[in-house]
Amino acid sequence: MMTPSDPDIRALLAERIDVERRGVGILVGLIDPQGRRVVAHGGSGRGDGRPLDGDTVFEIGSITKAFTALVLAEMVERGEVALEDPVVKFLPPGVTTPERGGRQITLAHLATHTSGLPREPGNLSPGDRSNALEAYSVDLLHRFLSGHELRRDIGASHIYSNLGGGLLGHALALRAGVDFEMLVRERITGPLGMTSTGISLSPKLQSRMATGHDQSLRPVANINLPALAVASAG
Repeated sequence: MMTPSDPDIRALLAERIDVERRGVGILVGLIDPQGRRVVAHGGSGRGDGRPLDGDTVFEIGSITKAFTALVLAEMVERGEVALEDPVVKFLPPGVTTPERGGRQITLAHLATHTSGLPREPGNLSPGDRSNALEAYSVDLLHRFLSGHELRRDIGASHIYSNLGGGLLGHALALRAGVDFEMLVRERITGPLGMTSTGISLSPKLQSRMATGHDQSLRPVANINLPALAVASAG
């Protein structure tokens, strides 16, 4: 199959941005037999004159879970963990996880969103979700896990869970003895030379960052999830 030409791609992006008003700017990266290229349309934010290019930094949100899954695969390959390991095995003493039907939540259940855990922890503070997530601590996470009663059987169905994704990365970081950002840097982004990917951004990287927008194209702040960084932090 032929890769679309740059003008064809740019026309599609212009349709989405200028006509459908589905975003402020889009950047597409392609790799084909001819090499690597970048096609962009729009800007880095409303009222922001910076053009999008191959050095623009984006908040990737839940795509962070892909990095968590890569770390899991790498740690399984090294023999540091096994997919069937119960996640409670890697949590601090005294912290428990909910069971149901005699089954425990494993690392594989968390990675595949079949743990039965809810989308978000039930002990988030009421009010603005972004502020509640930023204030959510590891202690609150452990308390929720130790007191939660599952409403679905473990492994029975796929239910998307930010909580499960965050718990997976938390457990892997504890097993490795480093924080999640360092774990991803050591195992994934460092070896691959991905120097512009991280959670804590330097001033230089911040200056290259595009602004996020909601569905009404209003600028929104970046998400900060100290306890659940693995779910949506990159």
